[in-house]
Formats: sequence, structure tokens, C-alpha cells
Amino acid sequence: MRSPHVLVVPGNSPYKTLPDLLAAARTKPDEIMFAANGPATSQHIEFEMLRRAANVKMTFVPFTGDAPTLNATLGDQVSVAILDYVTVAEYIKLGKLRAIAVGTQQRIDKLPDTPSMGELGFTEFDWAGTFGILAPAKTPKDKVDELVRWFSASLKAPEVLAKLDNLGLYPMNQCGPDYAAFLRKAYEQNGRVIKESNIKAE
Repeated sequence: MRSPHVLVVPGNSPYKTLPDLLAAARTKPDEIMFAANGPATSQHIEFEMLRRAANVKMTFVPFTGDAPTLNATLGDQVSVAILDYVTVAEYIKLGKLRAIAVGTQQRIDKLPDTPSMGELGFTEFDWAGTFGILAPAKTPKDKVDELVRWFSASLKAPEVLAKLDNLGLYPMNQCGPDYAAFLRKAYEQNGRVIKESNIKAE
């Protein structure tokens, strides 16, 4: 399952779009304060990916969780933040936050008017919190196959899909080898960004 990441700015922000924000970052290097969970989290990696791809200088402001990141953004203490859709959904509806981009390659139905990173030219980005189920490496293949069948079937059940939709979660429909390939690709991509950006946990 996936929870798309969303770039949000305070409701009174002068930045209406991501290109607006990036243009300001080029004009005022390091003055754009970018908030996210960190350091060395997926959101920190996403910040580095955007900074490098857009060739801009922004200041990363790490917080210890979604709540302080959200509060700093609502309080207009930072310029922009990246958070799970489910965390910011109500504040976007109330106009307290403005979504300027969804981290995925395609728009999401919950934010039909918000462009995706793919649309904005960042075709390598696919930012989302992911939730999966893993088994010990030595689990017998027949047991793994059985688990894959169970979970694949559950993700097609209308009552399960309805509950996921209420939580702002999207089924990935990747099980077994497909999910392993997804994890391997994410591991390699994130590892490369961590190394090239010299990201370190504190």
C-alpha cells in the first residue's frame, strides 16, 4: 500500500506552484526553508533528489515526526514541507495549506487539481510512504505463495478497498517477486542519493 507524499506550503504563501517555489530558490539561494522528517529519512532523501534535479539551493529543516513538521508549516515557520497525503488532507480542504505537487508520477484522485512530479518534469520521482508485509527469509515457498494469494485477494475485496480509500492509501498490487523488485529498486536509488549527498543519521 502507498500513501502519496505531497509538497505543501502555508495557505498564505506567495508560492502558488512548484515552479514558483523553485524560481524563488534560484533567486534567493538557501532562503527557502524545506521542512520534513529527518535526518536520513525518505523525506530527507526526496528533498535531496529535488534539490539536485532542480539545481537549486534550499535549506533542509529536519523535524522528529509528522506532527512537528505539520505544525511548523501551519505556523508559517517554513516555506514548504513534504508530508503524507493523509496528514495534510484536512488542512488542504480548510485552506490552511496549499498543495503544490504530488510526489507520484500521476495525479491522485484525492487532489485532482494538483500536478504530479511527473507532470512537472521530474520523471524519476515516485514519492510515497509504502507499507508491505514481509516474511522471514527461510519461510517455505508454499507458505509464501499461500500468503501472497491471501493478501492479493484481500486487496481486491470492496470492503478492504473502501477502508484503504478512507485512509488515503492506495493498493500497490505488487506481491511476491514484484514487491521484492520494487524494494530492491528503492534500496538502490535511495542508497545512491544517500551516498552522493553524504546524508548521515544523527
